[in-house]
Amino acid sequence: MAYIRCRTCNGNGRDTRGNLCDKCNSTGCDEKATRETTSILESEKTYPPPLENTGDKAMTKAKIKKPSKRVNKWLYGWKLYVNYGQGWEYETFETTWKEYKENRKAYRENCQYPQKWTSGREPNPEYKGA
Repeated sequence: MAYIRCRTCNGNGRDTRGNLCDKCNSTGCDEKATRETTSILESEKTYPPPLENTGDKAMTKAKIKKPSKRVNKWLYGWKLYVNYGQGWEYETFETTWKEYKENRKAYRENCQYPQKWTSGREPNPEYKGA
């Protein structure tokens, strides 16, 4: 007979709260503890037979739905504003941290005018409203 584990104490003689397990008589789990137990070996498990492809419409790929990639309404990222002397003008929008870091460094080194980066969002041009 296979080694049987109690569902309450999982074979260690104590339940989840640390009390002695009364279902397996506080002696640990052995073959005598048959109440509330499971004894399924890997070789004893039964699995349903695999489906056979008979060529009918039930097995076609059209029945299998792939999850659609959802397009967000907004793009989140960082906006660059530059003051050329007539107020703050919107320059560019970066959606990734890497692009933001590269452009911030490039603008800092090459642009002589005051600039500010703010986090924000823009409408996504790929979004098609419902």
